[in-house]
Amino acid sequence: MEFFLEQIQLILPVVGFDFLRSRRVSAEPSSQKFPVLPVSSSALEVVLTSKKYGYNANAIETDGEINVLAGSRASSSKDVAQNSYAPLREQLMKDGRLRPTPDGAFLEFTDDVSFASPSAAAAVINNRNTNGRTAWRLKSTGQTLKEWQDAQITAS
Repeated sequence: MEFFLEQIQLILPVVGFDFLRSRRVSAEPSSQKFPVLPVSSSALEVVLTSKKYGYNANAIETDGEINVLAGSRASSSKDVAQNSYAPLREQLMKDGRLRPTPDGAFLEFTDDVSFASPSAAAAVINNRNTNGRTAWRLKSTGQTLKEWQDAQITAS
């Protein structure tokens, strides 16, 4: 039975069901210059890049949550078809955690920001609805997050 529960806890977050995970509160700005991330074997370094617009964002993915690192850049475009996460993006800008760069070409994260899903982080960065599982890529292999998660399911 323990083996079964371990497998369920491994597979459910990969397919988008995260009700078995404990939630971390991420709305508060970090007061530390270099945040302490939990050491976990499931932590992945991921990157989201836009070759067309020239910005990139670095993040750590842990158990389905994305922690976008300070210094990451985002689109400054205001022309979007639809962005379900526009209110979150506006709140981050209002809080000063996402600010325009001096030249105004991009927005930049001034603090590490945690998002509940890869798609939420990608939508805030791209300023449009985005499938985070295909937008984020592992730094080490270049695989999309979806490809890596699918491989984990197959390996199980």
